[in-house]
Amino acid sequence: LNPTRSPTHMQTTPHLCPSQRPQAKEPKTTPKSKKQYQKHLKSATTLKVSNPPASNITREEQSALKTLATNKDIVILPADKGRCTVVLDKEQYDKKVQDLLEDTNTYLPLKKDPTSSFKTKITKALKDLEEKGAIDRPTYLKIH
Repeated sequence: LNPTRSPTHMQTTPHLCPSQRPQAKEPKTTPKSKKQYQKHLKSATTLKVSNPPASNITREEQSALKTLATNKDIVILPADKGRCTVVLDKEQYDKKVQDLLEDTNTYLPLKKDPTSSFKTKITKALKDLEEKGAIDRPTYLKIH
């Protein structure tokens, strides 16, 4: 014991027989992870005690939206520009997509799927970054 420490700061450990002692130690946390934990805890507590906002549409409008969402004859999409929603007839939507894909001035068919080639290049670049020390192993594994 350190006699200079006050009793309020002394660490107390319960006396347990060997069979009662926990087998796994708690992971040590760094100040950064403690700070992150406290931030997440505060956010979770705030969300838990808060009430969801009142709906800005009526029950009839909610019912109509559910009916539209389950209708297989229409397609509901966000607009290309602005914060609007577009409702299109499915056949009309499919025709527009087909017209776009058949536009050879804009799109050309690929001879081969380039996915495996891109994956190989990305993996090599990540390995190079790890070897140079630009990223650590956990980051490499997370990205890869």
